[in-house]
Formats: sequence, structure tokens, C-alpha cells
Amino acid sequence: LHVAPTADQDNHLPNWGDAADTRTGIIAASLTKVNILDAMRERHVYATEDRNLRIIGKVNAQLMGKIFSGNEVPASGTDLQITLTINDDNEPNAFYTIDVYRDAPGDNVADVIKQVNHTSNGTVILSGIKYTGGNQYFFIKITQTDDDQVKKDHAWLAPVWFEPSGASPSPGGVTAVALSVNEVTEEAVITNIGDVAINLKNWVLRSVNGDQRFKFPMSLQLAP
Repeated sequence: LHVAPTADQDNHLPNWGDAADTRTGIIAASLTKVNILDAMRERHVYATEDRNLRIIGKVNAQLMGKIFSGNEVPASGTDLQITLTINDDNEPNAFYTIDVYRDAPGDNVADVIKQVNHTSNGTVILSGIKYTGGNQYFFIKITQTDDDQVKKDHAWLAPVWFEPSGASPSPGGVTAVALSVNEVTEEAVITNIGDVAINLKNWVLRSVNGDQRFKFPMSLQLAP
């Protein structure tokens, strides 16, 4: 699944937009129904606890939410070009802690691989963050501390995905796997039940009990 965060209000009263400061920011070409729905489908969104915090996040010049697949995926070990433009009109001197998370789909919990501090409105360039190969995703959490260093708000940007094996579903192919486990013989069988090949590099097989893990270290094309 390729998902993106939203910041909602759930009190079952018709006062949406008044009872809470949470907002879902949508980055669209214009404020038309067509462009807003297109932006949502492309996951060009972010969730924020500050009602007027505006954030534009880009990875390799593409808005957060992008799925990089096939030839769009950079070589393993390549530095990513990540920029954040942050603006808050009524808190122009706020302090920001920016956490960058990275993980492989299907793994347990994403880890913070980079933390950057920034003060005031403007553009932040996050350097030294590498794509390390295989299927990976990155997302960003921002913590805003207001001018008096008391109140903290959070924002979450949509993930970006890197899928060198073309794992994104497309009209020309369906990606799906099945896992069967024989607990007596302690054997696990992974079957490609889709119709396109899958590269298992960096995939992780994890036991439910004991959290034992096997990570496929090398490229392994699993044919349909």
C-alpha cells in the first residue's frame, strides 16, 4: 500500500475546522476540484497540528508522495536531494526539529536516520541521506516549538518510495506474493503469485514468535 498521512477531527459535531487546529495540507496546482483530487491521488499531502503551517517537501525535485520506480530509482549509495520549505505566518521564528525516517516495506519499525534543527521560516536542505538499494521508503516528521518555547506541534509528510523492481502496480502487471509456513518442518515458502518478476533484495522474512529475521542480502529475481 502507498499511503499518506491526514490530520482529522472526530467529535461527531458539525464544527469541522473550528474545534481543532489539525489540518491536512494539500499541494495542488490550483484550488479546483480536479486538481485537489489529483493531488490527493498522488499523495501530495501532509498532516499538521498547526492550522497555518505550510510545508513543501521534495526529494530529487519531486514532491513527497512520489513513487520512484524502474529507471527513476537512483543507484544504490546515491545521496538524495531533500529540501523542505517551511512557512508559518504567525510564528516566523519558531524552532523546528526535523526527523527523517527510512525503512524497507514489511519491516518492523522505521528508524530515524537523520535529525536536523532549524529556526524560522525558509528552506532547509537535508544532506547526507542515502538511498541504500532495494525497495525502501522515506518519510519526514517535523516538530515545531513556538516562539516562547512552550507549545509543540507536529507535522508528518507523505512518504516517498523507491521500487527498482517496478513493484508499483501498473496496468501491465500485478505484483503479489504469498507466504506459506510449515511449523513442523520450520520451512517457509515465498511464491510470486503476480505476473511480474520481483527482486527480493532487502526483503525481510520475520518470525511471528521471537522476532527472528532473515534479510535477503543479494538481488534475487523471483519469477511469477
